[in-house]
Formats: sequence, structure tokens, C-alpha cells
Amino acid sequence: MTMQGFPVGQEMEVTYPLFKVYLTIQSETELTFAIREGEFARTETVAIQAVPLGNSVFAVSWKESNGATVMNIQDYDRGVFLSFVTLTSGEFWRMTGLMVVTRPAKKASDDRPERNKALAVEAMIALFQRRDASAVERFYAPDYVQHNPHIPKAATHFRRWSPIYRPTSITSPV
Repeated sequence: MTMQGFPVGQEMEVTYPLFKVYLTIQSETELTFAIREGEFARTETVAIQAVPLGNSVFAVSWKESNGATVMNIQDYDRGVFLSFVTLTSGEFWRMTGLMVVTRPAKKASDDRPERNKALAVEAMIALFQRRDASAVERFYAPDYVQHNPHIPKAATHFRRWSPIYRPTSITSPV
């Protein structure tokens, strides 16, 4: 896998149960974090190692100047960060944070539009040409993130329509 899709330049606010952190991805190897309030308040730019896990998910780790270590699983599609932190005291934290983009990445480098188009074409062929109603369950994930909240989820509507697409004897025009 490549680092394509890693959102260099993006600024984010991540809300954890104990604090809020502001992140700026400076490059594929550097990140700035800022905790603005509370006992952990500070700002630091750290060297990171980022590893793509697929589907806009990255494992990102770093060591802070005070010796604390951080490992994040950053899911940019769902806006969720799973964080694992070892403090200098030896205490180990596991946290889930919700991420909001405050400034988008400098460059949108994402293959989802092409991947999504191919999936949609394959699903439409199965549904409308082959009349395969089971395609609704095969092609639409229950945890799909609808990116446009004004458009209803297609799978819900296809399930309502699916009785019309039960396999029947299909004859080809001669």
C-alpha cells in the first residue's frame, strides 16, 4: 500500500473523553498536536510513522519529547480515532475520539470515487440486468457512511423494491 490518501495539510479537532486535541498533519513524517486546556496542555511537533491500512484508515505513531508514546488508528471515513498512549508514568490509556476536520488536506488524493463508481456499476448490472435482488445484501454494507445527508441510503430503497427483481425466466430478444 502507498501513502496516497494520507491527508497532508489537514487540520483536525479530536475529542476524547478527557481532553480535546488539535492535530495538523505537516507531512507524511511530521505532525503537530496541541492540547489547549487541562493538565496535559501543550503543543509539540513530532516525527511520525504512518502506515496505510486501507480504505482511508492509517496507523500513526510517535514519541513525544517527554517520553510518552502514542499509537493512533485514524479512520478518516468515519471520523474516529482509536488512540493508545503510554504516559511517562507507565500508565497506559486506550481512548476513542471523534474527529472533525477544521481545514481539509492540501490535495485530495483518494481513489474512492473510481472504486465507488465501479462498485455502483457492478451492483446496477446485478440488480437491473440480471434481476438479482440478492445484490442488495452483497453490495451494500450496513455500516456504509452516507457522505451526502440529503440523499437517502440506496440500500433501504432497493430492499423495498427487491420483490420486483425476483429471478424470473428471462428471454433474450431474437
